[in-house]
Amino acid sequence: MDVKVKQPVELWMRIPEWVSPASVRVQVSGTERILGWDGRYAQVGEVKPGEVATMTFPISERSDTVYIQKEKYTLVRKGNEIVWVDPPGRYAPLFQRDHYRENVTRWRQIERCVPEKPPHW
Repeated sequence: MDVKVKQPVELWMRIPEWVSPASVRVQVSGTERILGWDGRYAQVGEVKPGEVATMTFPISERSDTVYIQKEKYTLVRKGNEIVWVDPPGRYAPLFQRDHYRENVTRWRQIERCVPEKPPHW
């Protein structure tokens, strides 16, 4: 995850529940940061306008067995996504997402707008 900062901030970044804090790395403008922790939040420290904080961590697969309407299914999850269901379904197989199982990042650029001043209500 990349965070481009517009204003000076004491940055904290939340990690998913399935990520081990020991496996998390954060770089700010290419320089590795030593992280503090408060629960699931990585305390990155001060980040200045124009700097980019980049958080990386491994995304491993795990399997769960669940029962849905008395039927047994095996779910393969990668991160928060279900990437495979066994049995897949006879007529409309769901969650056949082999492209999510690859270890290649599928980048998506999103620009969020943060107002200069909070709105006056």
